Amino acid sequence: NIPVDGARPDPAFANIVSLASDAEAKTHSVNLGWNLTLPQWRRSFFFFNYTWSRSDTNTTGAFVLPANGDTLDTEWGPSAGDARHRAGFSMSMSPLQNLSVGLSARAQSGSPYNITTGRDDNRDGLFSDRPAGISRNSARTAAIWDVGGRISYAWGFGTPRQGGGGGGTVVMIGGGGGGGAMAPGFGGGAADRRFRVEFYLSGQNLLNHDNYVGYSGVITSPFFGQATNVMNPRRLQVGVRFGF
Repeated sequence: NIPVDGARPDPAFANIVSLASDAEAKTHSVNLGWNLTLPQWRRSFFFFNYTWSRSDTNTTGAFVLPANGDTLDTEWGPSAGDARHRAGFSMSMSPLQNLSVGLSARAQSGSPYNITTGRDDNRDGLFSDRPAGISRNSARTAAIWDVGGRISYAWGFGTPRQGGGGGGTVVMIGGGGGGGAMAPGFGGGAADRRFRVEFYLSGQNLLNHDNYVGYSGVITSPFFGQATNVMNPRRLQVGVRFGF
């Protein structure tokens, strides 16, 4: 139902889309991981992960029409989540009895976004046309990274728990940043105590690094090539966990 001289052949409808399962996708990835556990040295744990990947497809989705009519051959390009490099690091330890410290960091290279003219150059009623010679999702955002951390102090009291620590019920007061198990060496013997209390401070994006998103790919826009939003500003959470 493509417009002819500006008018639809059937004015009761806009574009009439016929869906066919003829799209394709290709993904290649390599993942490297490393971890080190030193229970006798301040109960330390270190983890590092790196992933290289490439993901290409010739469609953005079932109801997103190709920019050039119905030809999928010209639509090959990176998928929306194609960040070529991803890396993560985390560590935790108990530098002092009852005290637990954790640190994490993550980073990834830029994600693809599409460049369009902002006009209906081929008069098909869609404003998804790309400039000549520009493939789909050919532009890239800036890389993103952030650093997080957590520090907690635990204290145990009451009669010794039969059979050692573990199990039990945990009650949390505070934000959702408590996360995970009780602090290593919880209470310095508190792991086998009847009651356990942990005070914690956790943070996301501690350095308050600006991770920009929402890049505009419309070349006729005054914001072309610029980010329109920023994600995950610094966030600190304080809480208490009580286990029994």
